[in-house]
Amino acid sequence: MDCAASTSVHRNVSVQYSDREGHIDVHPGPETVGFVDGIYIVRGDPLLLEWAEQQTHAEGRIDGLREGSPAVTRLSEIAAGIAARADVERLRGYRLQRLGSVIPRPSTALREDAKQAEDYATNGYAGVVHRDLDETAVSNLQENGGTDLSYNVWVPLAAVESDPLALLLPTTVDLSDAAGYHISLEGDRTGLKHNAAHKWVWFPGLKPGDAIMWYSERVYHCAFRLPQQTAIRTSIDIRMYFSNA
Repeated sequence: MDCAASTSVHRNVSVQYSDREGHIDVHPGPETVGFVDGIYIVRGDPLLLEWAEQQTHAEGRIDGLREGSPAVTRLSEIAAGIAARADVERLRGYRLQRLGSVIPRPSTALREDAKQAEDYATNGYAGVVHRDLDETAVSNLQENGGTDLSYNVWVPLAAVESDPLALLLPTTVDLSDAAGYHISLEGDRTGLKHNAAHKWVWFPGLKPGDAIMWYSERVYHCAFRLPQQTAIRTSIDIRMYFSNA
């Protein structure tokens, strides 16, 4: 792959909003020492690197990465420690309560099903703009589960040469544009309508030892295709729930 293409601004990228297809410009994001606008990029963390290398040498590493598995439990411990150091004021007095939405990629179906593999070769991972929690979900988690704060953690298991994440800066989002994403959920607002004011970022050159963290209810995101990509992205996404109870 052309190195310049893998680190540059990507213009006129096609993504799917709730109301229409949109074409966005995706700029390299800022490298910060803590959470800014609900987003934090981790580079070269030794514990994350050690964890990723252990998965690389483990037979069936993708299929074994599920909620409750020793590997995912260890990842959550590492990620929670990183979040606590990077978001000190917000997480002061909080502890990791539980995990949810553990998503390893590629899925078994993608690796074994010819139709899904063909669809991936054409379209990549789904480029649908969404956030993982809306205001109703946050309220329900607080009232019924004692969960106060939620973070998504996205961890590459190999160098990212295809389908990186684009993240929408929350300060450019008007929540009156929030829309449905999950068809089966009445009143869902995890989707988003297109707005020309949106500003998108991505983080080039991600590899084992790196991670992206973001506030689950604030940051809309999606995957997007790189020019001439060929590899299948290998990564895991987890959601961490924190409580101060």
